[in-house]
Amino acid sequence: LPWILLNQRISSVRRYVVLDDEAAAKLAVRHLIDLGHRAIAHIAGPADADTARRRLEGYRQTLCEEGIDPDPRWVVNADFTYHGGAAALRQLYELERRPTAVFVANVASAIGALHAAKGLGWQVPAELSVVTIHDVPLVEYLDPPLTTVKTPLEELGKRGVELLSSLPADAVIQEVIKEPMQLVIRGSSGPPKKEGI
Repeated sequence: LPWILLNQRISSVRRYVVLDDEAAAKLAVRHLIDLGHRAIAHIAGPADADTARRRLEGYRQTLCEEGIDPDPRWVVNADFTYHGGAAALRQLYELERRPTAVFVANVASAIGALHAAKGLGWQVPAELSVVTIHDVPLVEYLDPPLTTVKTPLEELGKRGVELLSSLPADAVIQEVIKEPMQLVIRGSSGPPKKEGI
């Protein structure tokens, strides 16, 4: 049967369609930099997940381009779950020098991180800005509403079906869906708190 990997790459497989996760991460981190943040953490996905590796690379590239050298402890791996995001946020909170912003690898982890921040009294966005990838209707109803990068998930699925139905089952497929991609700014991101305030 014909098959294809969607938003996942495996080194031995040459049949996939993926999102431009590096670009999505860069858009999120660039937003935080434009707000004035320099102490930007990353709640990453599992180290063995292809999407997580691509988003981590986008985070690192953007900081490097700006000459920002983050504390290595500000990159925390977590699973793509509410619980994983909450645990990672608590780990960042325990650091002597806390970040002022965090880019979270996926929306479920970001929801968990927001919940944990509230429980810790870490005010979002006054003390910590939070931005993530993937935009779902639920994020508008969070407190505060979550700033996201909207990725072309529908286009990804459509393209996968198109390729499956039009190409031979053994054809090499290596595509990256780049557009449309959009930063959706909501209440979870803002400028860093000024010293002494």
